[in-house]
Amino acid sequence: MQSPDPIGHSHGIQEDEFPFRTRQIAERILVQGVDIVLHFGSWSRTERDEFRRRAVQSKANTVIHYVPTPVEEILTRLAARNAALPATAFRISEEMILEWVQVFEPPTDDELAASVT
Repeated sequence: MQSPDPIGHSHGIQEDEFPFRTRQIAERILVQGVDIVLHFGSWSRTERDEFRRRAVQSKANTVIHYVPTPVEEILTRLAARNAALPATAFRISEEMILEWVQVFEPPTDDELAASVT
């Protein structure tokens, strides 16, 4: 599947390549001692654990910031987004959101407390 992101798409990047490429770049930056913020969905604890493991290998600190948002609020924001959607952006349907919230694993209290410093 091609990335719905117009920049990624124009560079021929597949949607499932983004996390892999992002990790590669992040690891190169971390070893230089530079702080980074990964701002994309880590939908499962397994994914978040893998990011923490890699950070520890790079001698980096990790902190998870999570803002719980009710589905109703997400759908309200989605409607506003879709109403002003630029031609170059992809449309996210309400059905997609409702599917995604079923597979998302919110961080647990122990994950949020387990910052690695």
